Amino acid sequence: MKCKICSNEFALSKKDTYIVFKNMGLFGADKYYDAVNCPQCGCQNVLGERLCEFGLKKVSESSTNKDGEK
Repeated sequence: MKCKICSNEFALSKKDTYIVFKNMGLFGADKYYDAVNCPQCGCQNVLGERLCEFGLKKVSESSTNKDGEK
């Protein structure tokens, strides 16, 4: 990766990556990003937006009726 401020090139490492968020105000949803600090100048470089994970519930057989409907 190349630092956007000092142009220092450095290798990305998972252990150096962290998550940051941007507050989108009262009615907007916060946005989360992966970020890393430049080892030379220390400035923060945002890598990309992190999307939220949604877990879908599995419908169990006991929650359906004999016709297969909920």
